[in-house]
Amino acid sequence: RLLALGSGSTAQRMRGALIELPAASQPASVCLIDLGPLFAALTPLVPQVNLEGAVLHGDHLLLFNRGTMAHPASHIVEVPLAAVLAGGPVSARLCAALTLPLIAGVPLTVTDAFRLDCGQILLSAVAEATADSYADGALLGAAIVELDAQFNVRAAEPLEPLLKVEGLSARVAADGVQVLCVTDADDPGQVAGVYRGVLGGGI
Repeated sequence: RLLALGSGSTAQRMRGALIELPAASQPASVCLIDLGPLFAALTPLVPQVNLEGAVLHGDHLLLFNRGTMAHPASHIVEVPLAAVLAGGPVSARLCAALTLPLIAGVPLTVTDAFRLDCGQILLSAVAEATADSYADGALLGAAIVELDAQFNVRAAEPLEPLLKVEGLSARVAADGVQVLCVTDADDPGQVAGVYRGVLGGGI
């Protein structure tokens, strides 16, 4: 099953969908979810709601709320998965506020998250010159960030070439942690790019 979550950054982005992935040649089954109760629970915990990543954590979800130049920290919030899927009241707990490195005076902020089988969490992060959770800005830097079990930053590896990565997947292989990165050009006329690399070995 695939869970898609709106970011909550505008009124039009407060829905989700649970998609039953079909067998070959079978139609998908899609159940829409009202995320209004989820965002109501998040609003008191973060300066501006803008979900950019989620990972499973037992029977909970860890949600990653992106920061901005005005509010540089990105936040990790834990919510019960069952409550989110039900579309009803949600209890939320703030787990961490992540202060990531600055690039040319602009903070790196989280754009996606991925949890490896070993439990380690990787983040994609970009330094985008905007003080708004919705408006785009100039891209000054990007990195893959590694967190430890207590959500402390272990490492932040710059991406080369400079890419606005907003989707992240990874797996452990013999040559290290292999990552797949999906880009967003902030231009509806330009397709997304998919890049592959190894942490410590470049993209």
